Amino acid sequence: MNQSPKLAVFLACFFALPFCGFGWFAMKTGLHQLSRGATQPEWIMSIFGLIFFGCGTGLIAVALFSIRRIKRQNRVQAEHPESPWMWRPDWAEGRANSKTRSTMKSAWTMALFWILVSFPSAYFIPKQTYLEDPKTLAVLIFPLVGIGLLIWAIRESVRCLEFGKTYFQMTDVPIAVGRELRGAIQARFAKPPQHGIQLKLSCVNIVVSRNSEDQTTRQSILWRDEHSVASQGLFASPMGTTIPVSFDIPADARQTDSSDPHNAIVWLLQAEADVPGVDYKDVFEIPVFRTKDTPSTSGAQVVHQYRPAVQPPVAPTILVTPTSEGTRFYFPAARNKTFAAGTTMFLALWTGVLMLIVRLKAPIIFPLVFGLFEALLVY
Repeated sequence: MNQSPKLAVFLACFFALPFCGFGWFAMKTGLHQLSRGATQPEWIMSIFGLIFFGCGTGLIAVALFSIRRIKRQNRVQAEHPESPWMWRPDWAEGRANSKTRSTMKSAWTMALFWILVSFPSAYFIPKQTYLEDPKTLAVLIFPLVGIGLLIWAIRESVRCLEFGKTYFQMTDVPIAVGRELRGAIQARFAKPPQHGIQLKLSCVNIVVSRNSEDQTTRQSILWRDEHSVASQGLFASPMGTTIPVSFDIPADARQTDSSDPHNAIVWLLQAEADVPGVDYKDVFEIPVFRTKDTPSTSGAQVVHQYRPAVQPPVAPTILVTPTSEGTRFYFPAARNKTFAAGTTMFLALWTGVLMLIVRLKAPIIFPLVFGLFEALLVY
């Protein structure tokens, strides 16, 4: 295992320790007060401490589990160094699992974390403070954001329950560049979609740029093809419904390449349908590689949609200007608005937690550690 995953695990554990410590302190304080006579604030403090302690220990458990997963992944790569499509368990079994379930897990993690931290922080502010200083009502924005995240998580859960554990069964693994992609999506529909299924196959270049201030992720579509499958083209299967898939991949397309996490090539199969209730949406990452079955570029017909060069962004966020002394790169503030907004919201939430710790008169080690993280976020 290389040093980067080890560092990530160490940072995750280091980040989780303040949660464990403050959670333990809050539980201990609340239970001690309850032994003298139960009141509502002490009960809430105990529950709040349990939540913080659970979040911290859960994060540490996930980090430690990641070490085992990385070791297992390294072992598989050592056993199949020339066959990257064997590195993923689903690809090795001839299928590509949907990303819907992982999206649902991420949505629930974000929603629960945000709600468990923001709701108690807003509750502990005395009601008289809200009445005397209306500006304090701005704190209620954070629980509202948590409710929005909860709605998103519920919708993703409904989508998983509605359409089942979907996956794309591939006829050939890996899929050879310059050949036909064939297979079938296994899903579950109460009735066939009236307007059929919209399918898209895309070759995407994911570029991650880092600098001293933030990180930017940009996705460029190198090639895309799409078509629809009429409802009459769907047929029943033991899983529920089978959606046939067929695409011609150009001979000069780029193969799947994740060797560089900052400049990766992925192939995505997307399926969408308008159905009553929650619409059907699925994304599958599939293995497309150059093999002995790949025809030569000169003797093969190239699909006209393919664009081999990465197109520059329409609205570049980094200004590049040639000067007499060389090339000047200017990184303006707030060039990545989504990342800046997310970081600002997390900073505000963290500030609320820090104020709560100070208000509860926790031991000096807790405001000190949380304050150091606060300074890092502000920087």
